[in-house]
Amino acid sequence: MIKPSLQLGLGQQLTMTPQLRQALKLLQLSALELQENLSDVLASNVMLESAENESEEWDSEPDTTEADADAADESATDLDVPDFDIEDYPRQRADGADADAWRDRAAAAEESLQDYLLWQLDLARLTPTDFAIGSMLIDSIDDNGYLRTGADEIAAELAPEISVGANEVEAVLHRIQNFDPLGVGARSLSECLTLQLTAHADETPGKAAALAIAEKYLEALAAGEHKRIQSELHLNDREFATAEALIHALDPHPGASAGGTAADYVVPDVLVRHDNGRWQCRVNRAVAPRLRINPLYERCLRDHRGDHAQAPLRAQLEEARWLLRSLRMRGETLIKVASAIVAHQQDFFDFGEEAMKPLGLKSIAERLDMHESTISRVCANKWMATPRGMLEFRYFFSNAVSGGDNDDQSGTAIRARIRKLIAAENAAKPLSDNRISAVLKSQGVDVARRTVAKYRESLSIPPSHQRKQTHAESR
Repeated sequence: MIKPSLQLGLGQQLTMTPQLRQALKLLQLSALELQENLSDVLASNVMLESAENESEEWDSEPDTTEADADAADESATDLDVPDFDIEDYPRQRADGADADAWRDRAAAAEESLQDYLLWQLDLARLTPTDFAIGSMLIDSIDDNGYLRTGADEIAAELAPEISVGANEVEAVLHRIQNFDPLGVGARSLSECLTLQLTAHADETPGKAAALAIAEKYLEALAAGEHKRIQSELHLNDREFATAEALIHALDPHPGASAGGTAADYVVPDVLVRHDNGRWQCRVNRAVAPRLRINPLYERCLRDHRGDHAQAPLRAQLEEARWLLRSLRMRGETLIKVASAIVAHQQDFFDFGEEAMKPLGLKSIAERLDMHESTISRVCANKWMATPRGMLEFRYFFSNAVSGGDNDDQSGTAIRARIRKLIAAENAAKPLSDNRISAVLKSQGVDVARRTVAKYRESLSIPPSHQRKQTHAESR
């Protein structure tokens, strides 16, 4: 006979708490969007106030409860702030090149969901065939992030130029479904939610039940048939409530908020400067003001702990604490990603674009032990102010191109080489794409003619015959 027993054990688990959800939301905001968000919060939450000109007393309070003590360490919203500011950085590049022009235009243009997905596709290091499939799939994804075209139809549209089967299309779609935003490329609400749930840690409370509900019981959930779901999935009230809360925390329209918005000007999130013999990153204090919890109101709440009339203020106090913690998490994550990028691209900062190294999202994700979609979210609409100009985080990522002797080069470095070759060419006898390809191969960079043409077009440089004609007309 087996005797019942009670055992205690220690373990760790990760759950999508309101704090974590808020941190992820803040993480994807651009600097300007963050400023607007904080302005709205300051106007609506009386427990928050600006601490720009205040003394250090806000960092801690001597008379704190246990809950207050937990929040005290995270009451500050600013990180290690440098003794240099944005006025230290030139608007133009130090080397006099005009490569910033396209980034200035991009900053003022609206980026669509398709643009964002294509950027991630370009970094996925796919074969030409898979890249063509991925481009077609992304073109078929609607603004809400759903794929409205079947795999067979995609394969048929690619024929006869490319002969692929539905299974190959499905394989590439699986890659895209792991892009940011999570849930993109789904063909139904059930698949969309399932993709997002799958990304949660296995230890997340309610994950297994939420997956079962997302796969088979969404209509029943919407109809309020809770008892039926509980009965068929053998869930008690607590287990069902946990799973339901997890589902409600998901985004049924992942593509709706992925596209960028038009910007009048760029505000950097991070400042980069060579200091004490190395390149260092710091959060730009101007992006978000220092915030604190109003000490007078907080003290009043402590003095009236049992007063139920203060419940609304206590709720705002908890919201304020979550916001401060989320802002700190945002700043720490930005610095981690920016520092990893800068460490990888030190040669670029020292010598310019021709020294840019290949870099993919996966490399940074593995280095920081984060998900690739998180790195993509961090890099979207985030900018660095550097001695070489105002540069978007995404500028530092590009695929590797064989440079011979296992010395791969980035697409950015190769574009810089192409620009340099064309700038030095004989205007009466401009270099053809074939000739540029041959010169680069002689320098140890194996670049096909069509790749040269693609990079040249991305630099807004016309082909050789047009450059020759322009020279002739100018004489």
